[in-house]
Amino acid sequence: MPDNLFPRPEHDHGSCIEHAIGRAHEICAEKSVRLTALRESVLRVLLSSHKALGAYEIIERLQTDGRRLAPISVYRIIDVLLSAGLAHRLESKNAFFACLSEHDSANSMLVLVCDGCYRVAEAEAPDAWGAIKSVTQSSGFAVTETILEIQGTCADCRKTTRPAA
Repeated sequence: MPDNLFPRPEHDHGSCIEHAIGRAHEICAEKSVRLTALRESVLRVLLSSHKALGAYEIIERLQTDGRRLAPISVYRIIDVLLSAGLAHRLESKNAFFACLSEHDSANSMLVLVCDGCYRVAEAEAPDAWGAIKSVTQSSGFAVTETILEIQGTCADCRKTTRPAA
């Protein structure tokens, strides 16, 4: 597991976005999902900051020439991105973020949310999911959905908030 799941502040964000868009085109082709220009625009907004954004924040960022997308249009686009695995919903904030992890299913991922910079990262956690599966199966509980969100402070924010010695 990498030392810092959150991208370094100085990382090449443009390259990061283009890599994710290329991956999105591949995923959509595999799943027979059309990545229209508007869907790609919404995905680019989600990729723009490594933060989870609400639908109205997405609308604001997409607003051009005084024209705004209708909220229902953005929610429909988000539904397509979610079902294709290109984005995830941050349940605690009712917001959405682009998936940068190359995983087949969210059933082994944790979502880490930084309280300082509001960035979101995914981390593989098969042991945590194994424990959940063990408890639910042994009790006969049928899981319909599981979201593991962990809030805290990323390493970058902890470095900037540590008191001077």
